[in-house]
Amino acid sequence: TFFVSPNFGRSQIYMSLIKLTKAQNLQAQGTLEEAKTLFEELLFTSPKMFDALHGLGMIEAQLGNMEKALLFLEQASPPEQKKGLYYLHLGHIYRKLKKIDKAIDSYQKAQVSGLNSLDLHLLLANLYNINTDTNAAIREFDSELKLNPASIEAHYQLGLHFLKNRSYDFANVQFNNVLALDPEHINAIFHSGVCA
Repeated sequence: TFFVSPNFGRSQIYMSLIKLTKAQNLQAQGTLEEAKTLFEELLFTSPKMFDALHGLGMIEAQLGNMEKALLFLEQASPPEQKKGLYYLHLGHIYRKLKKIDKAIDSYQKAQVSGLNSLDLHLLLANLYNINTDTNAAIREFDSELKLNPASIEAHYQLGLHFLKNRSYDFANVQFNNVLALDPEHINAIFHSGVCA
């Protein structure tokens, strides 16, 4: 969805669309400063353009400017079909800024918007771990493992979760699951020894 000022004529809309496509291509190629300039030009004429706000937010994040990234992303109002990715990116920024509750909320909104990836379950599980919400963390690990029973990372992270909570038998089961999938997983070897 492409939003521009309602006062734009067809030629202005066409030129904005060309500029947006060019900015997105430059960003994808890593030419961030040029892309940033084009996104800023788009915002000058259409201050609420989602794609420009989102693009600038992601560029600032790529440059390590998380506070600036957050300013752009919090102004953006995503169209329905872009909500999942938008909330995923917003969650990443909040996570980097150690705003754990807001990161969890954003990742949950990404899930509600239809984004259901393995990485998203692991991200949520680890954030729940940080917040010491054991039951929620285990639910996310379980969701991950239902999507991909051979997920070495999910088994390993779940094992660490149980180890942290001194559930050594449960932790050992998960580390053994990792070793069944990857017998040379050095961290699982170490941690299974800790549980013994």
